[in-house]
Amino acid sequence: MGVRRSTLWLIPAGLLVGCAASFFVPGLAPYSRYHFYRLKCGGEPVIATDFAAARSYRLPGQGLPVNPFDTEFFCTEAEAQDAGFHRQLP
Repeated sequence: MGVRRSTLWLIPAGLLVGCAASFFVPGLAPYSRYHFYRLKCGGEPVIATDFAAARSYRLPGQGLPVNPFDTEFFCTEAEAQDAGFHRQLP
């Protein structure tokens, strides 16, 4: 009860600003976008990268879920292939 009522709005506002900003911070953006695509696709997305000109993708359950070098997310393997990515070898 020591917190004044007039400043309680700062907590959800700060959380909202922090979440929105994480989409634009290079090290955090893939992690935020990954969870966005989990909701959008209704499950694990296909994760793609163009790091070092690899232009490869990995399917859900193949390797680590997400890392800072992942640049694209797709709902289906066909979408990743249509965008010019090829399947990463296990």
